[in-house]
Amino acid sequence: MHPILFSLFGFNFYSFGFCISLGILLGVLLLTNRTQKALGQQSVAWMIQTLFAVIIIGFIGARVLYCFYYPEKFTEAPIALLLQGGLVWYGGLFAGWAGLVWLARKAKQSVLQIMDLVTPSLMVGLGFGRIGCFLSGCCFGSPCHVPWAVTYPVGHLTHGALVHPTPLYESIGAFALAGLTIWLEKAFPNNHRGVASGVLLFGYGLLRFGLEYLRGDKLMVATLSASQWMSIAGIAMGIGFLVAWGVRSNNRQFNN
Repeated sequence: MHPILFSLFGFNFYSFGFCISLGILLGVLLLTNRTQKALGQQSVAWMIQTLFAVIIIGFIGARVLYCFYYPEKFTEAPIALLLQGGLVWYGGLFAGWAGLVWLARKAKQSVLQIMDLVTPSLMVGLGFGRIGCFLSGCCFGSPCHVPWAVTYPVGHLTHGALVHPTPLYESIGAFALAGLTIWLEKAFPNNHRGVASGVLLFGYGLLRFGLEYLRGDKLMVATLSASQWMSIAGIAMGIGFLVAWGVRSNNRQFNN
């Protein structure tokens, strides 16, 4: 746990903010390269502007869902929680994705193509963001006795216990999904629209559903955590994307 990366002239530079910034930077570079290959140099500026708009929308969605998760905190200090509260990834994902669809339609771009182009960058951003979570001590895991278990310092809720490094599990999974979606586009060069988006929703949904059993800070709703319910929705959406992609592939082959 190392929440403050370093201090300079009396200002603290936080690990979480640094990791988020690094993830955004690398995600932008990846998206720039992919956009140049798929749409040409003339589309790069629009795509980068769109990505930053989606990031802003996503942060708003992540903060709003956090307030929804903890209504008692919001009631006590609504302005403070909106400005300085936590973030819920699913709120950012669904809000950002809705914003992306709207912006793509407005620009008369292929929604599926734009979603697929952005998908790996989202996973790269999440991967670095979870490293920031680990360094900040949030999203911590439940007690365990595995060889790679970690312990947090004095002042942390889990101090004195060995716990799962769940943010690092999710970081590894996010990077793997980024690589998988890029590989799938190369594996299906003539018919890949929608497959990356479907794999993201389905794959991340499965990953997060399982990881919730290892987290020590989950919010339970009935028999499952709130994020597990949202994971189920993501898995269902991912299956829908992949089924639609399969139907289009079969129709194209039949017509040929």
